[in-house]
Amino acid sequence: MLPSFREGDYLLVCNIAYLLSSLKKGDVVIARHPSDKQLILKRILKIKDKKYFLAGDNQKDSSDSKNFGKVNRKSLVGKVFFKISG
Repeated sequence: MLPSFREGDYLLVCNIAYLLSSLKKGDVVIARHPSDKQLILKRILKIKDKKYFLAGDNQKDSSDSKNFGKVNRKSLVGKVFFKISG
């Protein structure tokens, strides 16, 4: 997610954000990668049919929905609310 987020940054993530408000285009979220279930940091680029197209800010070098397809809400772990630069 360079240049917006860097290794060493601290993130405040809320996993109940979906109960408090709906997700929208531009939200930064933590999600589980569909193939290996590792946590990934991505931005919601599109929402269609209750599926989320996730994209990294560094489009050239990002593994995101252009590689693994749209994800469902169950794949989303939480919404990033705050960042402290490390």
